[in-house]
Amino acid sequence: MATPTPDLDPAAVMTLVAGVFVGPALAGVIGPYAVIIIAALAGASWALSDETATNTTSALWFLLRITITAAVLTSVVVALLERYLLPGGNEASRWLIAPVAFGIGWVGRDWPTLLRWLGSLLSRIAAARYKPPPSDKGGDDGRP
Repeated sequence: MATPTPDLDPAAVMTLVAGVFVGPALAGVIGPYAVIIIAALAGASWALSDETATNTTSALWFLLRITITAAVLTSVVVALLERYLLPGGNEASRWLIAPVAFGIGWVGRDWPTLLRWLGSLLSRIAAARYKPPPSDKGGDDGRP
């Protein structure tokens, strides 16, 4: 009989660590959000290095704003990735929590630029995918 291997994704590890301090039910919620906050702070610190923070208060406000944004958006992005890109389901998506939160934090204030790029990419994909097939007929109105 094979021994089960423990989950070693960051959310499972943080859930185990949180379970030492709180009950298992609460640890199941705290663990993934602890990973999101830590990864988002790491990403936001990279974004902060490109910012021109004038003082400590503005730097802390920037980190707080970006971390809250990541806490709100990470679950949504991971759920979308899980639904459309990952056939493995929930277990595979738990590995995505940290990189997605880090990426959201790393974007920092460049969201308008990123969204413009993403919109342009999606419009090019849609135009290529839904391009009408070339007509073999002689006229534009479909008559020979």
